[in-house]
Amino acid sequence: MQEDHQTLISGSMGGLVEWVHVADSEALAQRCAADFLFDLKEVSDPSVALSGGRIAPAFYQALVAKDAQVGALKNCHYFWADERCVPPDSPESNYLA
Repeated sequence: MQEDHQTLISGSMGGLVEWVHVADSEALAQRCAADFLFDLKEVSDPSVALSGGRIAPAFYQALVAKDAQVGALKNCHYFWADERCVPPDSPESNYLA
C-alpha cells in the first residue's frame, strides 16, 4: 500500500504557503531539499538546526546531492536539534544519526 505524503512548503523564508502532495518519502525529500536550497539563497548568514526522524536521512542525502551543484551549504552554521531528553549515546538520540 502506497502512502500519500504531503508537506507544507513555505516559500521565500516565510512568504506564501503552498500544500504539495508527493508520491512517496523520496519525492518528499527531493522536493524539500530543492526548496530548502532555493530559500537558503535569501539568507546572508544562515544557521541550520539538524534533527532526526524517519525522513531526515533521505532529506539530508537529497540536500547534499543537490548542493553539489550549488555549494550553498558550506556557508551555514550547523546545530544539533533533538526534542527528546536522552543522552547522546542513546539509540533514541539524533546525535547518532
